[in-house]
Amino acid sequence: GGVVLYSSGVTGEPKRLSQSPSKIAAANVVARMLQGIKPDSKVYSVIPLHQTEGLLCQTMPALEIEATVFVDRFDPHTFLQKMER
Repeated sequence: GGVVLYSSGVTGEPKRLSQSPSKIAAANVVARMLQGIKPDSKVYSVIPLHQTEGLLCQTMPALEIEATVFVDRFDPHTFLQKMER
C-alpha cells in the first residue's frame, strides 16, 4: 500500500520515494488542520496532480474526508468566477 512518488531529478536522476499509508494519513491530518479543510469544504485545486503539492497538500487530504474537490487548470481570466461556485 501507500504511494510511490518520484523526485524531479533536479540534482541528478529522479529518485523513487515510497510513502507508507500511515505517513500519508498523518500528513493529510496536518494539511487539513493548516488549511481548515472540513468535510463540507470545497477545494479548488489548480496545481497539476503529477506534482506532489497538488496531490498531497490539497487533493488527497480533502478526498480522504469526502470534501468536494474541483481539479482544473489555472486560468487567471476565469479564476474568480470559478471560486464563487
